[in-house]
Amino acid sequence: MVEISKYGMRDGVFNARALKLGQKKIQIDNYIAIQGSNVALVASAATPGDTATAFTNAVGTQLSCPRNVKITNSGIDAGVTSGRYMIVKGYTGQGAYAEEKLLLKATTGSTVHGSIPFAHISSIWQVSTVGTYGTVSVYPGPKFGLTEYIDDEGDGLYLREISNAGVGIISTPFKIGTNFSKPYQTVTRIAAVTGSTIAIAYRSRFQKRNGDV
Repeated sequence: MVEISKYGMRDGVFNARALKLGQKKIQIDNYIAIQGSNVALVASAATPGDTATAFTNAVGTQLSCPRNVKITNSGIDAGVTSGRYMIVKGYTGQGAYAEEKLLLKATTGSTVHGSIPFAHISSIWQVSTVGTYGTVSVYPGPKFGLTEYIDDEGDGLYLREISNAGVGIISTPFKIGTNFSKPYQTVTRIAAVTGSTIAIAYRSRFQKRNGDV
């Protein structure tokens, strides 16, 4: 029996809400020439007294692969004691639209880490009613997003980092401690080197969404 909520046919086109393979396949996400977590995507994007500054296209075009974001308070206005909420909007490596609200503290040098792996960031902006900064900087974080859905950590095979010279392969198990996050579909690689390649191997049924298939 075909369920209307999952499938549709119109003008000869079959529309499926989600697809899933009967047998899992091996998927390897290769992220080439990545940025290190110390390479700023956006720096000093707000000026003293700014109440709401949007970071547009620059962030989206600079991301080399799905990553969480790290936002740092680079400098504050004199006498500021409250933090500020940062709103990140964009798309994940699995194509889903996502928004994330992060609270950045008022102290210069304070950093907040997101959890969502954005493949494209359409905007980052500061909620104007809470706090104010002199400058805010945005960096790629250490959590790498998967391009296909993984059911369970047991389907993860490995995460491999290859140096930018093509040698010095560093390979680690898919999960070490809290390395893998099923809710956010990320694998963590701390201190990944700028210019290196990250390869993540796992078993996937191609796609799963909202528990429907």
